[in-house]
Parts: sequence; C-alpha cells; structure tokens
Amino acid sequence: MLASHGMRTFALLAAVALSACSGDESTNQPPDGDEFPAFTAGDAQVSPAVRTAIAGLIVDLGTATGAAADPELAGVLGVIGAAVVGEGKITGVTAGSALRGSNAMALIDGTWGVFGVAVAVYPAHDEFIKAWYTVVVALNGNQAAIGLKKANTPQEVSSSRGEFPDPKAMGWLFQGRTQGWGAVEGYTQSIPKSFITGCGAVSIAGVICESGRTSAGLEIDASVPLPFSGNTASGSRQFVLPYGDVAGYYITVYCDEASFC
Repeated sequence: MLASHGMRTFALLAAVALSACSGDESTNQPPDGDEFPAFTAGDAQVSPAVRTAIAGLIVDLGTATGAAADPELAGVLGVIGAAVVGEGKITGVTAGSALRGSNAMALIDGTWGVFGVAVAVYPAHDEFIKAWYTVVVALNGNQAAIGLKKANTPQEVSSSRGEFPDPKAMGWLFQGRTQGWGAVEGYTQSIPKSFITGCGAVSIAGVICESGRTSAGLEIDASVPLPFSGNTASGSRQFVLPYGDVAGYYITVYCDEASFC
C-alpha cells in the first residue's frame, strides 16, 4: 500500500470516528473476509465492523487505482472513510443490471448497499471553493462499484454528470481485492439533495460533516483492467446503478484548519 500523507492520515481519522460508535446495536454481522453481509432494500445503519470494512475498502481501492498519489484526493478519501465509520448510513438498492462480464461468469445481481458523498474543499473559511468531489459507492458481497468526479471551476461544479473517460471523472469496479477494472465508457452522477443532520460521531479539525439524502447514479458500459500489481482481472465489466435517492454525506473541508490538505 502506498504510504502517502493522505493515507496515513486516514488511519487517524477513522480511529477517531470509530471510537464514537462502539455502542451501535445493529444486527449486521462483521464481514467474512472480503464478503459484506447481505443488504436489504431501504435505509439502514450498518454495524461498526461493517463500517470499518467499508472505510478500509475505500482506502485499498484508492491505493489500487493510484488515487492515493494525489494528496488532496487521498485526504478526501480519508474523510469519506471517517464519515462512514462514524455514521454507517447506507441504502439498499436493487440493481437489475449488476456487474457482468463478456468472458467470465455473471456476477451478483440483487440488493447493493449504496451511499453518495459530496466533499467541498476550501483553502479557508473566507475563500472561494478550491475543489468539489462527488462520489457514489455501491457494495454487494465481495464486489464494489465506485464513481468519482472532481470539479475545480464553477462551470464544472454546476454540471453534476461526469462522463468516462475523463481525467476528472473516474469509475472503478472491483471483485475482491485482486480484480479491478477502470471505466472507459459511461457516467457517474451524485447530487446533494437535503442535509440537515450533523454527523455527531465525526469530530475532526477543519471538517464539517452532515448526513442526509443524495441523488446518485452510476453506469459503466465498458471497462479495462486496472494496472495495479497483482490484478488478475481480464476483459471488460459493466455495471448499472439506477438513478435515485440514497443515503448521503455532505462534507466541508477547510484546509487552513485540517491537517491533511
């Protein structure tokens, strides 16, 4: 795993958040290896063990995709992980056209655990926005589908849809930790909708977290194996997450106070 500043910071961020959710009474069981427990349709709050596993997955995938090489993006992944660890809110969505491949078995259809995230990065409280990230994450068994878009200009921020391929729009599919694909056709879209509840378990200097609802969708029409060491993926994989409202997080980062940007 890459030893970037952002990834080292993640461990500290996640540990702070996890300490606040030790009393969770959810009935979700801890994942068995890389397998997440079955998700059910509708909103849910998953157990601390599942939250930690999701956050760890985000870090691992950030490393495998090369995202950890960008300190700002690595820090953004860290605060997303901390928000998930602290709150654990997801929505079970039935994806009728789930991951499939042209040269391998059909992968799992069914109900996916989904959440959306928006992260606004400011140099300081009284300065204009520096970067805007929108992310959608879908999980099922040992599979993950993630879409991410970065915006730097007002025009980019106002356009919520990110088309693949684009240096600022990325889509990834994973089966376990040894098979990964990067999107070359399709789109990602995640639009913050309503956020009125603070993430009470997330207390990080320079970071404000709110939970609520996000409108999100992800479509990967074609993909290629990612170039990370040990990747056994081949061919192309596809994924379609129906556009709709899911559990969401809105995170504001002020870099003059935060320790990782």
